[in-house]
Amino acid sequence: MIYTNDTNLDAELIENLWRGEGTSNKYPSAAGLRKGWNQNFSSYYIEDGSFFRIQNVQLAYNIVGNEIGGKKIPDFRIILTAERPLTVFNYNGFNPEVANGIDRQVYPIPAVYTLGLNMKF
Repeated sequence: MIYTNDTNLDAELIENLWRGEGTSNKYPSAAGLRKGWNQNFSSYYIEDGSFFRIQNVQLAYNIVGNEIGGKKIPDFRIILTAERPLTVFNYNGFNPEVANGIDRQVYPIPAVYTLGLNMKF
């Protein structure tokens, strides 16, 4: 790890680093990635950041109360909300939506699911 820069590194990159003659040459060595002269702008560091994301989905169902056995059942509404339930991309990182186009220590954006019940007496 001492030879890596402060960007997110995934297992595929680490496993395919060049380590000398006879090893993978898909990526430069860790020392080569760390060298300042090797971090100049080039197409090697550019990836397609296009993505498709479903940002917010809400599903609700109303149930009108009736009388059962002489007792009134209240009206209620069940609500399921999903925020960011799906993101599709080919980018080689956690999240293609990075600040200034540079992926430096970016965490994945979590999906949030909420279930609600609203009862009316």
